[in-house]
Formats: sequence, C-alpha cells, structure tokens
Amino acid sequence: MEYTSLIAPFTGIVSERYIDNFSKVTSSTKILTLQDVEQYKITITVPQSQFVQIQTADAVKLSAEIEGFSQSFPLKVDELSVSQQSSQQLHVTLVMQPPSERRLFTGTSVKVKAEAIGLSNTVVLPSHTVLSNGDGHYVYVVEPKTNLLEKRIVRVSGVSEQGINIVDGLLDGERIVVAGVSQVHAGQQVRVEAN
Repeated sequence: MEYTSLIAPFTGIVSERYIDNFSKVTSSTKILTLQDVEQYKITITVPQSQFVQIQTADAVKLSAEIEGFSQSFPLKVDELSVSQQSSQQLHVTLVMQPPSERRLFTGTSVKVKAEAIGLSNTVVLPSHTVLSNGDGHYVYVVEPKTNLLEKRIVRVSGVSEQGINIVDGLLDGERIVVAGVSQVHAGQQVRVEAN
C-alpha cells in the first residue's frame, strides 16, 4: 500500500493526465503534468545588444500584459542564460505572481514590457558590432523601408564591461547589424528577423 500514493513536491493543479486509474506503472512512467500555481514563469529571448543597452539604466521595471486583464503584472528576473542557437541572444526567465481573478495555463501568450528608468543617452553596443577605419568608428544601420545597409559613422566615448559606448550617430529605435558584421557592406540588402 505504501507504493499506491503519489506525493507532489509542491501544491499545484493537474493540467494533464497520461494514464488511467489502476494502470501498472514503472519508475519512468509519465503519469501527469502538475502545474505550479504559486508563481508563473515566463521565458523570453532578448537580443544581447538590447540587454547590454538597458544595463546602463539606473533601474529596469518589467511588467506583463495579458489579454483579458485590464492591469499589467510586475515581473522579476529569475534566470538568465545564453541561447544555444546564437550567442547574440539571451534567454531570460521571469516570474510573476498569479492574478487573483482567474487562473492562467501553460502556453498563455504574454506581452513583456521593459521600462528603463534613468537611461543615459549613451548607447552600449557589443564590441564586435563597431568597426573602425581611417574615418573613425562605424556601424551598419538597416534602413527600415528598404532593408538596405548604411555605413554610419558614430562617436565613441570609451569601452565598458558591457561593450562600446556610443554617444552620437545613432537614433532611438534604429536597427544595426550585430552578427556577421565583417561580411556585409554598405548598400547590401538584408532580411530583418522579427523579435
């Protein structure tokens, strides 16, 4: 009889059951999926260049917007790791306290917003994205309408642990090339991946 009960390691809700009652199981048999309802975890992928840029802020306020809810929910960073597919992307796991009015389930779509507080005008870029020649330092900027590359001269104010500090030459919201920079040229058309 001592083997007839399953004790869960945390309080939760059974979201899926894989076997019927009175079935024979072994130690490796998947029996059910138990969903933790004490807190929700949200995983997002962030380009390294954006992550480096917000590190210059005094603070970053993270929130989740969920369809069907009028208010947003505060988030905290739980884990941070480099993507196995690309070293230019980071996987960030965020935690959120569950809303009191109704339950959410695995796979719910969430819009994550990051508000940088006290962000300086300096843009910090990974060092491999900023090149130099006799004219000075430059980056490749993607023209939003045509997706053609523009070689843009930028003013550098030094290097930090996060990357190279750019104080002039870039506008807010512009996209720059962060991978394969040495293999592109001005006027080249590129394909922009949505993030």
